[in-house]
Amino acid sequence: MGCNLTWQGADHMAKILKYQTTRRHEETWAESLPSRRSDLDCMAGLRRITLNYNTLIGDLGASAFAESLSEDLWLGVPVDNFSISEGTIQSC
Repeated sequence: MGCNLTWQGADHMAKILKYQTTRRHEETWAESLPSRRSDLDCMAGLRRITLNYNTLIGDLGASAFAESLSEDLWLGVPVDNFSISEGTIQSC
């Protein structure tokens, strides 16, 4: 059973995730400088969001998540029993 997250809630979460992604990219860049050593396991932030059975997210929420996560290399998002259209799936 999902947590009844709507497309509006998904949009807000997507904005937070986009900010997190930006911060991780900044941290990774700083850690890649010659005087530092990267340790990706020590990076702060979410690593997984489970959105299973949140059928109220729909196409708008799924599109917001897809856009915000397109450059996030660290976050896993399982989406079983998600209510989105075939067109949205293909565009993601």
